[in-house]
Amino acid sequence: MLFFVLQKPMFMLYNKAADASVTAADCFDVLLHGIPLDLTVAGYVLVVPLLLIAASFFHDRATLTKRVLIAYFVIISILVSIVFVADTVMYDFWQFKLDSSVFLYTDKPADAVASVSTTFLVLCGVAFVVHCALMICAYVLCIRKAKLDPVLHSALSIIMIPLMGLCFLMIRGGVGAGTANVSRVYYSEKQFLNHSAVNPVFNFLYSLGKTQDFTNEFHYYESDECQRTSKDLFTVADTTLTERILTTQRPNILYIVWEGCPEKCVEAIGGERGITPHLNRLATEGVSFTHCYASSFRTDRGLVSIMSGWLGMPTASLMKIPKKCENLPALPRTLRSAGYLTDFWYGGDITFTNMNGYMLQAGFQSTVSDVDFSVSDRSYSKWGVRDDVLLNRLADDLCNRSNNGQYTSHPYFTAVLTLSSHEPWEVPERRLDEMKRNAFAYTDECIGRLIDRLKRSDQWDNLLIIISSDHGIRVDETDALTDPSFCHIPLVFTGGAAIGFKHIDTIMSQSDIAATLLAQLGLPHDDFIFSRNVLARGYNRPFAFHTSSDYVMYIDTTGVTTFDHNVSKTVYSEGEGNDKREGKAKTILQALYEEVGKR
Repeated sequence: MLFFVLQKPMFMLYNKAADASVTAADCFDVLLHGIPLDLTVAGYVLVVPLLLIAASFFHDRATLTKRVLIAYFVIISILVSIVFVADTVMYDFWQFKLDSSVFLYTDKPADAVASVSTTFLVLCGVAFVVHCALMICAYVLCIRKAKLDPVLHSALSIIMIPLMGLCFLMIRGGVGAGTANVSRVYYSEKQFLNHSAVNPVFNFLYSLGKTQDFTNEFHYYESDECQRTSKDLFTVADTTLTERILTTQRPNILYIVWEGCPEKCVEAIGGERGITPHLNRLATEGVSFTHCYASSFRTDRGLVSIMSGWLGMPTASLMKIPKKCENLPALPRTLRSAGYLTDFWYGGDITFTNMNGYMLQAGFQSTVSDVDFSVSDRSYSKWGVRDDVLLNRLADDLCNRSNNGQYTSHPYFTAVLTLSSHEPWEVPERRLDEMKRNAFAYTDECIGRLIDRLKRSDQWDNLLIIISSDHGIRVDETDALTDPSFCHIPLVFTGGAAIGFKHIDTIMSQSDIAATLLAQLGLPHDDFIFSRNVLARGYNRPFAFHTSSDYVMYIDTTGVTTFDHNVSKTVYSEGEGNDKREGKAKTILQALYEEVGKR
């Protein structure tokens, strides 16, 4: 832990040019926020010594135990020193933390070092030797001072189980729903500070589990042909005329991402009656996109689709791969460049699936999560703060912005992710007998109260509210993942800044929301390559693309095709032209993975 703490200011000092505005206070914050991942790596390192000491209870060969420990810590010192020095000196070149991509260059080491001088390599070698020698000396000194005698054994035998438990908690990252991940130490909108806080050993080991050769996955066609066809599918020929659904070009924006809300629970898009009356009412008061389909099946994928206009991937979650996320376009980042203030709200553990890291990378200036609420507020459900508490706090904040100078001079983009409509479906109100439907009815009531309160505030006239879902779910056991109703989700634009009642029935993907919104604001969206402005005159190839762990679904005006990419066959088809739809689905899937591989 001592060496990990000392490494951070050394990293920052060497790479000071990466951000000249770094202060002593920033350095302290980096040290403080980096502790969770430092503890995790320390926990991993402690496993072998704890097991060796436990084994020594059964023999009196203390000298042998010490020799094994010294050999072990020499190896640890060498590995940690290699990672630390490489991470520190290469950051200025790469601008990201050392990860498994280093193996892309190990087959030709001469080429890898061709761009650096001999002096640079020598200094790197000296830094490694010094760091490694200091670590080895410290470990050897501690081990030689240790007394492995019967008295100590008696004391250790009493606390060994608690020590093992503590070690497990260090490795796991605590007792919360989220386990240790890079997001746990992200805290700043300055990426250099977040990178400085990340333990380099943890980042390297974490990235090993995320290594994929994206470029060569799902390779169905020649790359040039695939890229041409895919680009043609996502190109909107004429964007000069966009149908206007807003009354102003710079409204404040509240984006409500409704956890798991599916077609079956929303009458306005073909679902059952009586489950979400408030959302049905809002669909008749605002602009309702009646044929919007989720890009994927999980929240981590859905949020990336919404915020980055990206398509869901069946075998990977980009949110969990920070290096890839840094190279994605992002809706909040684009809005910030246009003068918007940005914040993200979630009542659960925001470090789960690296959500916090992604949101900060995407351009949110601040995040609110379960730790910002009282213990009693977040004790109702294992997932965190229930929706009525979260949305009441959000309403208080939004209504008070009228008295805040920065919000009167800048528009804001606020996004909130609900969580109560998630298993185990624990909600404080019982209106419907079936648990899942009742949970959605509860969240609908919470959203309805939020909207009604905002209507009575002076925020309303210049406020655009977008209500959508991150993904769909199976409400009943008989619901099929291969059926388009599984990924059919609501999308409503309402608020005082929306034009009023209008139904838009064109087929669209969840990833299209970003470009459609930016076009309404008169902002560029060319970098959102998988997002289309569906209100443009040139949007003449309407389709939706959805992926799950096993399936790829393509929906257009001719019908639906669900392709099982594991067995390479269509498992669901509706309408004429299945072969064409299957070909387009495979083309998009291949193009998506090739694009991710390049980033």
